[in-house]
Amino acid sequence: PMAQMSFITPMHPVEAIKSGADEAVCGDCPAKPSNLNYCYVGVGRSIRSAWLSASKSNVVDIETLKVNRNVRNVRLGTYGDPAAAPRSLLDRLIAKFKRHTGYTHQWVTRPDLSDILMASVDSVDEAIYAKSKGWRYFRTKREEEPLLAGEIMCPAPRGVVVCDKCLLCDGKKSAQDKRKNIVIDVHGTTAGRYIPNTHSLV
Repeated sequence: PMAQMSFITPMHPVEAIKSGADEAVCGDCPAKPSNLNYCYVGVGRSIRSAWLSASKSNVVDIETLKVNRNVRNVRLGTYGDPAAAPRSLLDRLIAKFKRHTGYTHQWVTRPDLSDILMASVDSVDEAIYAKSKGWRYFRTKREEEPLLAGEIMCPAPRGVVVCDKCLLCDGKKSAQDKRKNIVIDVHGTTAGRYIPNTHSLV
C-alpha cells in the first residue's frame, strides 16, 4: 500500500521513448530503450494510463494533495528518475508521507540526493564507486553473481517482507548510517538484455 510516484514527460511516453525525449525523465539510465533496454516498466500500459489521466487535467498541486490515510509511504521513481525534479519538489512530496523509498541512476551528478535516494548501480565497479562517494546503493546483478561485503538481497521478491514494511531504500542519512546496501537479481521479461556496465563512471 505505497503511493507510486512517476516522472513523465509532457509528450506521450511511448512517443518520448521513440524520439529520445525520455532523457528528460530517465537521464542516462542504462535500462532505458535507447541504451541496453532492460527496463521492466510497462510504459505502453501503466505509464500511458497515468499520462492520459494527467493530460485530461486530473492533476492537483502538491500543496493541496490529499493522501489517503491508509497510504502511509511513497515510492519515488516507479517510472522516470527522481533526479529529473529539483530537490525542493522532492522534499515537498516526501513531506506528505510518513516514509519513502527512492532510486536514481543520476547519482554521479546529483550528490545532493544521497540522503533521500539510493544510487542505482549496475555493476560491482559502480557499487564500489558509489559507496566511496557517500551513497548507499541498490545493485542489479545476475543470479549467479555473489554478494559483496555489506550487501543483502532485497527481501521483496522472495516474499519475506514487502517494500511498505521494509523501507530500507531511503538513502544514507548520515556518515554514521551503516545500514546494508540492497541487491536484486535482474528480473522481468527484459532481463535477458541486462549487461553489467559502468555507464555512470565514463
